[in-house]
Amino acid sequence: MKSLTRPPLHVVDGPPGTGKSTDIIRRATEGDWKGKRVAVLTYTNAAADVIRQRAPWITAGTVYSLLWSSVKEVLPPSYTKGMRRRTKRKAAYHDRRVENWRDNALERYTKDAPSKRPPTPLNIVAQQLHSWDATTPCEIDLSALEPVQELTFILPMAYWLHEGGLLSQASGQFDVVVIDEAQDMSALEIASALRLVAPGGEAHAYGDPGQAIFSNSKGLEPGKLPYVWEHADTKTELTTGYRCGSAVAKAASGVLRSYYDRPHENFTAEHATPISLWQVPEINPQIYKGLVMGWSRNHVNNLFTRWNLRGVAIVPGLADASKELVVCTGHSAKGAEADEVYLLPWTATAMEGLYALDPERLKLLYVMATRARRRLHLPPELYAFVNSMKIS
Repeated sequence: MKSLTRPPLHVVDGPPGTGKSTDIIRRATEGDWKGKRVAVLTYTNAAADVIRQRAPWITAGTVYSLLWSSVKEVLPPSYTKGMRRRTKRKAAYHDRRVENWRDNALERYTKDAPSKRPPTPLNIVAQQLHSWDATTPCEIDLSALEPVQELTFILPMAYWLHEGGLLSQASGQFDVVVIDEAQDMSALEIASALRLVAPGGEAHAYGDPGQAIFSNSKGLEPGKLPYVWEHADTKTELTTGYRCGSAVAKAASGVLRSYYDRPHENFTAEHATPISLWQVPEINPQIYKGLVMGWSRNHVNNLFTRWNLRGVAIVPGLADASKELVVCTGHSAKGAEADEVYLLPWTATAMEGLYALDPERLKLLYVMATRARRRLHLPPELYAFVNSMKIS
Protein backbone atom coordinates (compact mmCIF):
# COMPACT_ATOMS: atom_id res chain seq x y z
CA MET A 1 0.00 0.00 0.00
CA LYS A 2 1.20 3.49 -0.81
CA SER A 3 2.64 5.53 2.01
CA LEU A 4 0.43 8.17 3.53
CA THR A 5 3.13 10.77 2.94
CA ARG A 6 2.92 10.57 -0.88
CA PRO A 7 2.57 13.33 -2.00
CA PRO A 8 4.98 14.83 0.54
CA LEU A 9 3.10 16.24 3.51
CA HIS A 10 4.29 19.44 5.17
CA VAL A 11 3.04 20.29 8.66
CA VAL A 12 2.62 23.84 9.95
CA ASP A 13 2.60 23.56 13.73
CA GLY A 14 0.67 26.51 15.13
CA PRO A 15 0.07 27.14 18.85
CA PRO A 16 -3.18 28.89 19.87
CA GLY A 17 -3.59 32.40 18.53
CA THR A 18 -0.64 32.37 16.14
CA GLY A 19 -2.76 33.08 13.06
CA LYS A 20 -3.03 29.71 11.32
CA SER A 21 -6.07 30.74 9.26
CA THR A 22 -4.50 34.11 8.48
CA ASP A 23 -1.34 32.39 7.25
CA ILE A 24 -3.40 30.17 4.94
CA ILE A 25 -5.24 33.19 3.48
CA ARG A 26 -1.99 35.15 3.08
CA ARG A 27 -0.22 32.37 1.21
CA ALA A 28 -3.20 31.88 -1.12
CA THR A 29 -3.61 35.63 -1.71
CA GLU A 30 -0.10 37.01 -2.02
CA GLY A 31 2.28 34.20 -1.16
CA ASP A 32 3.59 31.07 -2.82
CA TRP A 33 0.12 29.66 -3.58
CA LYS A 34 -1.13 32.71 -5.47
CA GLY A 35 -2.64 31.78 -8.84
CA LYS A 36 -2.88 28.07 -7.97
CA ARG A 37 -5.96 25.92 -7.43
CA VAL A 38 -6.20 25.84 -3.62
CA ALA A 39 -8.52 23.69 -1.51
CA VAL A 40 -8.77 24.13 2.26
CA LEU A 41 -10.21 21.13 4.09
CA THR A 42 -11.73 22.22 7.38
CA TYR A 43 -12.99 20.29 10.38
CA THR A 44 -16.48 21.84 10.26
CA ASN A 45 -18.69 23.56 7.71
CA ALA A 46 -18.68 26.69 9.88
CA ALA A 47 -14.89 26.91 9.57
CA ALA A 48 -15.21 26.51 5.79
CA ASP A 49 -17.67 29.42 5.73
CA VAL A 50 -15.10 31.64 7.46
CA ILE A 51 -12.45 30.77 4.85
CA ARG A 52 -14.85 31.46 1.97
CA GLN A 53 -15.85 34.81 3.46
CA ARG A 54 -12.23 35.91 3.69
CA ALA A 55 -11.14 34.43 0.35
CA PRO A 56 -14.08 33.51 -1.95
CA TRP A 57 -11.76 32.18 -4.65
CA ILE A 58 -10.52 29.36 -2.39
CA THR A 59 -12.39 26.07 -2.48
CA ALA A 60 -13.22 25.34 1.15
CA GLY A 61 -15.19 22.55 2.79
CA THR A 62 -14.90 19.42 4.85
CA VAL A 63 -13.09 16.47 3.35
CA TYR A 64 -16.48 14.75 3.21
CA SER A 65 -18.15 17.46 1.15
CA LEU A 66 -15.27 17.78 -1.31
CA LEU A 67 -15.11 14.04 -1.96
CA TRP A 68 -18.86 13.49 -2.16
CA SER A 69 -19.34 14.84 -5.70
CA SER A 70 -16.72 12.44 -7.07
CA VAL A 71 -18.03 9.46 -5.15
CA LYS A 72 -21.68 9.78 -6.15
CA GLU A 73 -20.77 9.95 -9.85
CA VAL A 74 -19.26 6.47 -9.93
CA LEU A 75 -21.36 4.54 -7.42
CA PRO A 76 -24.64 2.98 -8.57
CA PRO A 77 -27.78 4.96 -7.65
CA SER A 78 -29.01 2.09 -5.49
CA TYR A 79 -25.93 2.52 -3.31
CA THR A 80 -26.19 6.25 -2.79
CA LYS A 81 -29.95 6.76 -2.89
CA GLY A 82 -30.37 6.73 0.88
CA MET A 83 -27.09 8.42 1.74
CA ARG A 84 -27.49 11.66 3.58
CA ARG A 85 -25.02 14.35 4.49
CA ARG A 86 -25.33 15.43 8.08
CA THR A 87 -24.68 19.15 7.64
CA LYS A 88 -25.86 21.94 9.87
CA ARG A 89 -28.95 23.73 8.69
CA LYS A 90 -28.22 27.16 7.26
CA ALA A 91 -30.34 29.10 9.71
CA ALA A 92 -30.48 32.74 10.63
CA TYR A 93 -28.52 33.53 13.77
CA HIS A 94 -31.63 34.11 15.88
CA ASP A 95 -32.76 30.58 15.04
CA ARG A 96 -29.59 29.23 16.64
CA ARG A 97 -30.30 30.53 20.10
CA VAL A 98 -31.45 28.59 23.13
CA GLU A 99 -34.89 29.46 24.46
CA ASN A 100 -34.75 26.94 27.27
CA TRP A 101 -32.50 24.12 28.40
CA ARG A 102 -34.56 21.52 26.55
CA ASP A 103 -33.98 23.15 23.19
CA ASN A 104 -32.51 20.59 20.81
CA ALA A 105 -30.02 23.21 19.63
CA LEU A 106 -27.85 22.16 22.56
CA GLU A 107 -27.64 18.64 21.16
CA ARG A 108 -27.21 19.90 17.62
CA TYR A 109 -24.32 22.27 18.23
CA THR A 110 -22.29 20.66 21.01
CA LYS A 111 -20.06 17.71 20.24
CA ASP A 112 -18.41 16.68 23.46
CA ALA A 113 -20.78 13.90 24.57
CA PRO A 114 -20.91 10.58 22.71
CA SER A 115 -24.26 9.49 21.40
CA LYS A 116 -26.49 7.68 23.88
CA ARG A 117 -27.86 5.50 21.07
CA PRO A 118 -26.41 1.98 20.73
CA PRO A 119 -23.99 1.68 17.82
CA THR A 120 -25.26 0.08 14.62
CA PRO A 121 -23.17 -2.46 12.67
CA LEU A 122 -22.34 0.32 10.20
CA ASN A 123 -21.20 2.59 13.03
CA ILE A 124 -18.88 -0.14 14.27
CA VAL A 125 -17.37 -0.65 10.82
CA ALA A 126 -16.96 3.11 10.42
CA GLN A 127 -15.04 3.25 13.70
CA GLN A 128 -12.77 0.45 12.49
CA LEU A 129 -12.13 2.31 9.26
CA HIS A 130 -11.25 5.52 11.05
CA SER A 131 -8.88 3.58 13.31
CA TRP A 132 -7.04 2.14 10.31
CA ASP A 133 -3.36 3.18 10.39
CA ALA A 134 -2.99 3.58 6.59
CA THR A 135 0.09 1.34 6.49
CA THR A 136 -1.50 -2.09 5.91
CA PRO A 137 -4.35 -3.26 3.67
CA CYS A 138 -7.77 -2.79 5.22
CA GLU A 139 -9.48 -6.13 5.82
CA ILE A 140 -13.03 -4.76 5.56
CA ASP A 141 -14.76 -5.59 2.27
CA LEU A 142 -16.78 -2.47 1.52
CA SER A 143 -18.46 -4.09 -1.48
CA ALA A 144 -20.08 -6.64 0.83
CA LEU A 145 -21.81 -3.99 2.92
CA GLU A 146 -25.41 -3.04 2.45
CA PRO A 147 -26.15 0.36 0.83
CA VAL A 148 -24.68 2.94 3.15
CA GLN A 149 -26.56 5.81 4.74
CA GLU A 150 -23.84 7.15 7.01
CA LEU A 151 -21.60 10.12 6.29
CA THR A 152 -18.53 8.33 7.61
CA PHE A 153 -18.50 6.02 4.60
CA ILE A 154 -17.87 8.76 2.06
CA LEU A 155 -14.18 8.64 2.97
CA PRO A 156 -13.47 4.92 2.70
CA MET A 157 -15.52 4.73 -0.48
CA ALA A 158 -13.54 7.59 -2.04
CA TYR A 159 -10.24 6.10 -0.91
CA TRP A 160 -10.80 2.61 -2.26
CA LEU A 161 -12.54 3.78 -5.42
CA HIS A 162 -9.48 5.86 -6.17
CA GLU A 163 -7.12 2.98 -5.37
CA GLY A 164 -9.12 0.77 -7.74
CA GLY A 165 -8.82 3.29 -10.58
CA LEU A 166 -12.53 4.12 -10.60
CA LEU A 167 -12.09 7.82 -9.84
CA SER A 168 -10.53 10.05 -12.46
CA GLN A 169 -7.02 11.17 -11.56
CA ALA A 170 -7.88 14.76 -12.49
CA SER A 171 -11.40 14.79 -11.05
CA GLY A 172 -11.73 17.37 -8.31
CA GLN A 173 -7.99 17.68 -7.72
CA PHE A 174 -6.04 20.77 -6.68
CA ASP A 175 -2.53 22.21 -6.93
CA VAL A 176 -2.49 22.88 -3.19
CA VAL A 177 -4.50 20.98 -0.58
CA VAL A 178 -4.48 22.45 2.94
CA ILE A 179 -5.77 20.34 5.84
CA ASP A 180 -6.84 22.64 8.67
CA GLU A 181 -7.15 21.39 12.28
CA ALA A 182 -5.15 18.37 11.13
CA GLN A 183 -4.56 17.18 14.70
CA ASP A 184 -8.21 16.02 14.82
CA MET A 185 -8.08 14.08 11.55
CA SER A 186 -7.80 10.30 11.52
CA ALA A 187 -5.39 8.49 9.23
CA LEU A 188 -8.31 7.67 6.94
CA GLU A 189 -9.32 11.33 6.67
CA ILE A 190 -5.74 12.38 5.90
CA ALA A 191 -5.31 9.59 3.32
CA SER A 192 -8.59 10.60 1.67
CA ALA A 193 -7.63 14.27 1.64
CA LEU A 194 -4.34 13.49 -0.10
CA ARG A 195 -6.32 11.97 -2.96
CA LEU A 196 -7.38 15.52 -3.83
CA VAL A 197 -3.78 16.59 -4.61
CA ALA A 198 -3.09 16.80 -8.34
CA PRO A 199 0.11 15.23 -9.71
CA GLY A 200 3.02 17.47 -8.73
CA GLY A 201 0.84 19.33 -6.24
CA GLU A 202 1.43 20.22 -2.58
CA ALA A 203 -0.13 19.00 0.66
CA HIS A 204 0.00 21.07 3.86
CA ALA A 205 -1.45 20.28 7.28
CA TYR A 206 -2.08 23.05 9.85
CA GLY A 207 -2.81 22.34 13.49
CA ASP A 208 -1.69 22.00 17.10
CA PRO A 209 -1.22 18.60 18.84
CA GLY A 210 -2.31 20.13 22.14
CA GLN A 211 -5.74 20.82 20.69
CA ALA A 212 -6.42 17.22 19.62
CA ILE A 213 -9.56 16.93 21.74
CA PHE A 214 -11.55 14.69 19.38
CA SER A 215 -9.08 11.81 19.36
CA ASN A 216 -11.40 9.38 21.15
CA SER A 217 -14.05 9.62 18.45
CA LYS A 218 -11.41 8.96 15.79
CA GLY A 219 -9.95 5.83 17.33
CA LEU A 220 -6.71 7.64 18.19
CA GLU A 221 -4.74 7.05 21.36
CA PRO A 222 -5.08 10.15 23.57
CA GLY A 223 -1.53 9.96 24.89
CA LYS A 224 0.12 9.83 21.46
CA LEU A 225 0.82 12.59 19.00
CA PRO A 226 -1.69 12.96 16.15
CA TYR A 227 -1.03 10.83 13.09
CA VAL A 228 0.19 13.71 10.91
CA TRP A 229 2.82 14.77 13.43
CA GLU A 230 4.22 11.24 13.50
CA HIS A 231 4.41 10.85 9.70
CA ALA A 232 5.03 14.31 8.23
CA ASP A 233 7.90 14.80 5.79
CA THR A 234 8.71 18.35 6.91
CA LYS A 235 7.50 20.71 9.63
CA THR A 236 7.63 24.41 10.44
CA GLU A 237 6.25 26.26 13.46
CA LEU A 238 4.37 29.53 13.78
CA THR A 239 5.92 31.44 16.67
CA THR A 240 4.24 34.86 16.84
CA GLY A 241 1.34 35.08 19.28
CA TYR A 242 -1.59 37.45 18.82
CA ARG A 243 -4.14 36.25 21.39
CA CYS A 244 -2.81 35.02 24.77
CA GLY A 245 -0.68 37.21 27.03
CA SER A 246 2.16 35.85 29.15
CA ALA A 247 0.14 34.63 32.15
CA VAL A 248 -2.26 32.50 30.10
CA ALA A 249 0.48 31.27 27.76
CA LYS A 250 2.62 30.11 30.69
CA ALA A 251 -0.34 28.45 32.39
CA ALA A 252 -1.41 26.68 29.18
CA SER A 253 2.13 25.45 28.51
CA GLY A 254 2.34 24.09 32.05
CA VAL A 255 -0.98 22.28 31.74
CA LEU A 256 0.10 20.66 28.48
CA ARG A 257 3.69 19.92 29.47
CA SER A 258 3.22 16.24 30.42
CA TYR A 259 1.70 15.53 27.00
CA TYR A 260 3.42 17.89 24.59
CA ASP A 261 6.21 20.40 25.02
CA ARG A 262 4.72 23.70 23.88
CA PRO A 263 7.09 26.61 24.78
CA HIS A 264 5.01 29.52 25.98
CA GLU A 265 7.32 32.01 24.27
CA ASN A 266 6.09 30.72 20.92
CA PHE A 267 2.55 32.00 21.36
CA THR A 268 2.77 34.83 23.90
CA ALA A 269 1.10 38.02 22.69
CA GLU A 270 2.40 41.48 23.55
CA HIS A 271 -0.65 42.47 25.59
CA ALA A 272 -1.40 41.12 29.08
CA THR A 273 -3.89 38.33 29.73
CA PRO A 274 -4.07 37.94 33.53
CA ILE A 275 -5.78 35.03 35.29
CA SER A 276 -8.39 35.94 37.91
CA LEU A 277 -9.99 33.90 40.68
CA TRP A 278 -13.73 33.69 39.93
CA GLN A 279 -16.27 32.77 42.59
CA VAL A 280 -18.96 32.01 39.98
CA PRO A 281 -21.87 34.25 40.96
CA GLU A 282 -25.22 34.01 39.23
CA ILE A 283 -24.63 34.87 35.59
CA ASN A 284 -26.71 37.72 34.26
CA PRO A 285 -26.69 37.93 30.45
CA GLN A 286 -27.39 41.65 30.72
CA ILE A 287 -24.12 42.20 32.60
CA TYR A 288 -21.75 39.45 31.50
CA LYS A 289 -20.07 39.69 28.09
CA GLY A 290 -17.67 37.10 26.82
CA LEU A 291 -17.31 33.34 26.54
CA VAL A 292 -18.56 31.06 29.35
CA MET A 293 -17.54 27.42 29.00
CA GLY A 294 -18.64 24.23 30.69
CA TRP A 295 -16.65 21.04 30.41
CA SER A 296 -19.53 18.87 29.15
CA ARG A 297 -22.95 19.15 27.55
CA ASN A 298 -24.69 18.21 30.81
CA HIS A 299 -22.66 20.92 32.49
CA VAL A 300 -24.07 23.49 30.09
CA ASN A 301 -27.59 22.06 30.39
CA ASN A 302 -27.42 22.48 34.16
CA LEU A 303 -26.26 26.06 33.74
CA PHE A 304 -29.27 26.93 31.60
CA THR A 305 -31.58 25.25 34.08
CA ARG A 306 -30.09 26.88 37.16
CA TRP A 307 -29.95 30.42 35.83
CA ASN A 308 -32.82 30.23 33.32
CA LEU A 309 -30.72 31.68 30.55
CA ARG A 310 -32.84 32.64 27.56
CA GLY A 311 -31.79 34.12 24.27
CA VAL A 312 -28.13 33.34 24.93
CA ALA A 313 -25.92 32.41 22.00
CA ILE A 314 -24.48 28.90 21.99
CA VAL A 315 -22.64 28.95 18.65
CA PRO A 316 -19.32 30.79 19.19
CA GLY A 317 -18.53 31.08 15.50
CA LEU A 318 -21.71 33.09 14.89
CA ALA A 319 -21.65 35.27 17.98
CA ASP A 320 -19.75 38.37 18.99
CA ALA A 321 -18.47 37.61 22.49
CA SER A 322 -17.21 41.18 22.86
CA LYS A 323 -20.82 42.42 22.84
CA GLU A 324 -22.84 39.54 24.26
CA LEU A 325 -22.71 36.44 26.41
CA VAL A 326 -21.88 33.16 24.69
CA VAL A 327 -22.28 29.89 26.62
CA CYS A 328 -20.93 26.63 25.20
CA THR A 329 -18.88 23.55 25.93
CA GLY A 330 -15.10 23.52 25.69
CA HIS A 331 -15.31 21.28 22.62
CA SER A 332 -17.64 23.58 20.71
CA ALA A 333 -15.44 26.59 21.58
CA LYS A 334 -12.66 25.18 19.40
CA GLY A 335 -11.29 28.00 17.27
CA ALA A 336 -13.24 30.70 19.13
CA GLU A 337 -11.78 33.57 21.15
CA ALA A 338 -13.03 36.35 23.39
CA ASP A 339 -11.65 39.19 25.50
CA GLU A 340 -13.25 37.78 28.68
CA VAL A 341 -13.31 33.99 29.15
CA TYR A 342 -15.01 32.27 32.12
CA LEU A 343 -14.62 28.57 32.95
CA LEU A 344 -17.35 26.96 35.02
CA PRO A 345 -16.34 24.60 37.86
CA TRP A 346 -15.47 21.07 36.77
CA THR A 347 -16.91 18.01 38.46
CA ALA A 348 -14.90 16.07 41.04
CA THR A 349 -14.37 13.27 38.51
CA ALA A 350 -13.08 15.68 35.89
CA MET A 351 -10.72 17.28 38.41
CA GLU A 352 -9.40 13.84 39.37
CA GLY A 353 -8.57 13.31 35.71
CA LEU A 354 -6.65 16.57 35.64
CA TYR A 355 -4.57 15.74 38.71
CA ALA A 356 -3.94 12.26 37.26
CA LEU A 357 -2.60 14.07 34.15
CA ASP A 358 -5.10 12.41 31.84
CA PRO A 359 -4.21 13.72 28.34
CA GLU A 360 -7.84 14.18 27.31
CA ARG A 361 -8.60 16.37 30.33
CA LEU A 362 -5.36 18.32 30.02
CA LYS A 363 -5.89 19.05 26.33
CA LEU A 364 -9.46 20.19 26.94
CA LEU A 365 -8.33 22.62 29.66
CA TYR A 366 -5.54 23.85 27.37
CA VAL A 367 -8.06 24.58 24.60
CA MET A 368 -10.50 26.30 26.95
CA ALA A 369 -7.88 28.50 28.64
CA THR A 370 -6.32 29.66 25.38
CA ARG A 371 -9.56 31.20 24.10
CA ALA A 372 -8.82 34.29 26.25
CA ARG A 373 -7.43 37.54 24.86
CA ARG A 374 -7.72 39.97 27.80
CA ARG A 375 -8.58 38.01 30.94
CA LEU A 376 -9.16 34.40 32.00
CA HIS A 377 -11.54 33.81 34.94
CA LEU A 378 -11.16 30.50 36.78
CA PRO A 379 -13.15 28.96 39.66
CA PRO A 380 -11.11 28.06 42.79
CA GLU A 381 -10.39 24.41 41.96
CA LEU A 382 -9.21 25.17 38.40
CA TYR A 383 -7.33 28.24 39.59
CA ALA A 384 -5.40 26.10 42.09
CA PHE A 385 -4.64 23.42 39.50
CA VAL A 386 -3.44 25.88 36.89
CA ASN A 387 -1.19 27.63 39.41
CA SER A 388 0.30 24.29 40.44
CA MET A 389 1.19 23.56 36.80
CA LYS A 390 2.14 27.05 35.66
CA ILE A 391 5.62 27.65 34.35
CA SER A 392 7.42 30.31 36.40
